[in-house]
Amino acid sequence: MDSPGADALRWWASARVEAPLLPLQRLRMRTVAGANSVGFLLCGSFCAFVFIGTLYMLQVLGYSALKTGLALLAASRRVVLDQP
Repeated sequence: MDSPGADALRWWASARVEAPLLPLQRLRMRTVAGANSVGFLLCGSFCAFVFIGTLYMLQVLGYSALKTGLALLAASRRVVLDQP
């Protein structure tokens, strides 16, 4: 994991080099900001689905940990396979 200091150093360095890997002006574009926001919301909703689904299967349905994991594996597989 990156620390906030390493992230700040990376942003500072990329703002000062001639040809950065990701020009910072691209992050200010409305389409890029919108796509990042939608991706963040989709990822957050899937993580919430996995968390709540796990609790539901374990506590309400009485599934074992193995059975719960196998049940969620199908949903996770669909997310991975549907990626472009």
